[in-house]
Amino acid sequence: MDKKLGKYSLDIINGMIDWVRVIDPDHRIVFMNKAMKDQVGDFTGMKCYQALGLNSPCPDCITDETLRTGRIHKKEETVNGRVYSVASSPVRDEQGRICSAVEVFRDITNEKAMERSIREQNRKFNDDLCFAKTLQHRMLPQKGEVNGSFLVDYLYIPCEMLGGDLFDVFPVEGRNTAVYIFDIAGHGVMSSMMTMFVRQTVRTLAEEGCSPPLVLEGLLEKFLGLGLDDEVFITILYGIYNPEDSVFTYSNAGHNPPVVLKRGSAAVVEGVGLPICSLARGCGYREYKLRLEKGDSLYLYTDGITEARNGTGAFFGVDGIIRALEQGDSVENVIESVKKFSGGRLPDDVAILGAKVL
Repeated sequence: MDKKLGKYSLDIINGMIDWVRVIDPDHRIVFMNKAMKDQVGDFTGMKCYQALGLNSPCPDCITDETLRTGRIHKKEETVNGRVYSVASSPVRDEQGRICSAVEVFRDITNEKAMERSIREQNRKFNDDLCFAKTLQHRMLPQKGEVNGSFLVDYLYIPCEMLGGDLFDVFPVEGRNTAVYIFDIAGHGVMSSMMTMFVRQTVRTLAEEGCSPPLVLEGLLEKFLGLGLDDEVFITILYGIYNPEDSVFTYSNAGHNPPVVLKRGSAAVVEGVGLPICSLARGCGYREYKLRLEKGDSLYLYTDGITEARNGTGAFFGVDGIIRALEQGDSVENVIESVKKFSGGRLPDDVAILGAKVL
């Protein structure tokens, strides 16, 4: 066999770190390269499976398949505790007939160990994401009656496992009720972690009795202290409803303006301001007031709804929200309308909060 290979070809094969052997149709080894002999011993002339410590042919013998089909076949094999990728290729004689098969063993033990490590890391990461998702959902407010002031309903659809949108409704200062919604640029783990920061900061400032402008200014100060990149910013609308005078006092930091539904007619209400970012340093936030009567519905939402597009590239927009609410006073009606408009394509986090005055 060595003479047939020729000295040049033999030197090349013997210089390989991969194992190479040639098997005849009777499962007999007719050639082994130097690397294989050095590692497992010289089994030339013996059955191929004996070199692997077996007493009978492998049940998934790729050499048999190669001799039968004339095609390359591959599998993985464990030899002396090491894992090898084995490829079997046909060898033809001068007449073009398949006379044997050459097997090449490549040691992939380290690659398999790394693959297992990556799978384990991915499993742990996925477990962490699931835990974070659970925490994020538990931060959502209760549905139904809140503080005797609002009947609350909402829908939240993150475009990934974790999202950067969040909202809350909770009692402050006696019978007053705080309502807010925010959207952090981007989504995923970073945005999810930031939602916890924003929620805790807003709650702390609200419990201290800060007015809406001071809540946003306090949030801005805390945000700037994080030293984040300029690409990270927050839009937020925060307000307090006082049932004694039926007034919702709010401030807006670059978020979508509220939509109010009164007696079947929906409209956008005013409210502007710079997002929570480095550009807003020292600018302050304006206070707005909105009278809400019994039966009125206040809707806060994120741009995942207004920026949804249809097949022609048109935006759903705030007009789409108004049309949907005038057809039915519910968050479900808005979401169904935007899904129908966009063909079900929602590339960003989607959140909408409805609060009906009791």
